[in-house]
Amino acid sequence: MGRSKKIRKHIAGRERQIELHKEKIAEEQAKPSPDWTLIRKWEKDIAIFQREIEELIARLPGKLSEEDDMPKIAATTKEGAVLNPTTDLLELALQELAEECAHALFLMSRLRRLPPGDERETLEGDLHASLSHLRMEATFALKEWDKLIDSLPDS
Repeated sequence: MGRSKKIRKHIAGRERQIELHKEKIAEEQAKPSPDWTLIRKWEKDIAIFQREIEELIARLPGKLSEEDDMPKIAATTKEGAVLNPTTDLLELALQELAEECAHALFLMSRLRRLPPGDERETLEGDLHASLSHLRMEATFALKEWDKLIDSLPDS
């Protein structure tokens, strides 16, 4: 399979994920008491999928060079940043990763004290979703970190 076809398949997959997430949001919002935390998580997922689609589109063949495909990154030093130098997108990715870690730990803490039943099953599903989101956030943070490192001058 050619590079262009692979990229287009990845784009189509991300677009399907966006549609599925939009359906989940609509279903959740239709409930008498929607879970807004879950809705916000799905909205974040959609934003990540959209950024990935933009990156994939930029990699489609037909550009002048591989360098042209790479978005330009403004690495800066910021007080209080996790990494220095850093980028705004990397710091955002790390912040979202931290928030999702806290959410997963919260769910695990609740599950440890909960007897079997419907609420436990719901929380187990929430934990699975949180861990999936954690994997996605970690992958995105690592990509942004790699971009940062690639943008730094050789020493």
